[in-house]
Amino acid sequence: MFIYEKSEQTVPIVLLTENNAAERISLLPEFVQNWAATNKFGGRAGEFCIIPGEDGLPEQVLAGYDRQDMLWAIADLPSQLPPGEYMLGNSLTEDDTVLVAIGWG
Repeated sequence: MFIYEKSEQTVPIVLLTENNAAERISLLPEFVQNWAATNKFGGRAGEFCIIPGEDGLPEQVLAGYDRQDMLWAIADLPSQLPPGEYMLGNSLTEDDTVLVAIGWG
């Protein structure tokens, strides 16, 4: 389920592009860097990587997307994630947020 208001169980989805993934991931904790590298996550459109917490449950999701195609950028992501509460962890423009929501719908 995708939500708008964050709760304690909310898992953030961090959107990355192939162009910015390496730099942005390098700013994350070493565990996340290693997990992304082990899973060969590179920010390619349609690619995602679930980062587990210490309890083994999803703590965050890294998702690759193409800024030129926001409508379909992550449209299939909801069907691929395990049950839970998710929300976008990035700031998107209002127009991009609407396009992503339509794609999910």
